Amino acid sequence: GSDPLLATEASSEVAQPGDAGMGGAPAPDLGEAVSAAAATPPPKPPPSAGAKHSEGQLLAAYKKQDHETVIEIHAAMVDEGTAPTVATFNCVVGSKAVLSGVADAKALVVEMTEAHPHLKPTVQTYSALLKPYVTSGDAAGAEALVEEMRAAGIKPVLDTFNDLVSLYCQAKDFEKAEQLFRGMRSEEIRPSRHTYYRY
Repeated sequence: GSDPLLATEASSEVAQPGDAGMGGAPAPDLGEAVSAAAATPPPKPPPSAGAKHSEGQLLAAYKKQDHETVIEIHAAMVDEGTAPTVATFNCVVGSKAVLSGVADAKALVVEMTEAHPHLKPTVQTYSALLKPYVTSGDAAGAEALVEEMRAAGIKPVLDTFNDLVSLYCQAKDFEKAEQLFRGMRSEEIRPSRHTYYRY
C-alpha cells in the first residue's frame, strides 16, 4: 500500500511528516502543539522562487528511506527560506524518528510548530512517530503514543491499527491483536487485507 506520509504530497496547504526512553529527556506531549495550532489560521507561505532544494527532492529521498538525505534537504530548505508543507513536515518527522528516536522527533515537532504556527500534528505525524516503536517491538511506547494521539483529539485510522496488529503479532501477543480487531469494529474501521496479512 502507499505510504500514508506521502498521501499529502498533493496538498497545497503549508504545514507538516531510536526510540523514546533510550536515554535523554522524556518525549514532549504534542497535545499542546495540536491545541495551539488549531487556534492559529494558516498564513500564506513565503515565496521560495530560486530555491536550490525542493519538496520533490525531499519526498523522493523519503520514499527511498534515505533518511539522512531527508534531514539534509530539510536543513537546506530552512536556510533557503522555503516554508515546509504538510508532506515535508511529516516526512522530516518520520526520518528524525528513525535516525534519532521518538523523543528527538517529538522535540522537532514542537520546534517546527513553534516556528510555523500554522503547522499542527496530524494522524500522519503520529504514524511517523509510531513506526520506530513497531520496528523495535516496543508495545508500551506504541500504546502510550496512541493514547497521547487520542488525548489530542486525533482518532487512529486503519494504518494505525495495522501497525499495532503487526507489533502484537511480532510479540506473539495474539490476545492483544484480537482486542484490536474488536476495537476496530467498535470504531467502525474495517480491517483491510493488509490487516489480516499482518495477523
